[in-house]
Amino acid sequence: MALYCQNMLEIGAELTMANPAYIHLTMKFVEHFLLIASGMIRPSEEGGMWDEQDGFFYDVLRRPDGRSDRLKVRSMVGLLPLCAVTVFEGSYR
Repeated sequence: MALYCQNMLEIGAELTMANPAYIHLTMKFVEHFLLIASGMIRPSEEGGMWDEQDGFFYDVLRRPDGRSDRLKVRSMVGLLPLCAVTVFEGSYR
């Protein structure tokens, strides 16, 4: 979802350059990305996906009673957050 927000942010930035009316839409995708990213790196006692000791993102199983457990499986899923990268050229007006 973070990668999706970044892709939509790129599209929004291009639209905003042509028509400044899109700035609010673009800023909404920035906000959503930051919310997703902060949810992934919550401290371990709150059930975040990042494991500081292992240096890896794990899936989290959230139980109905509020508890959460990390599923300590090293898979491609743990590498996907590293793909969420956006580069903006300095030539924007």
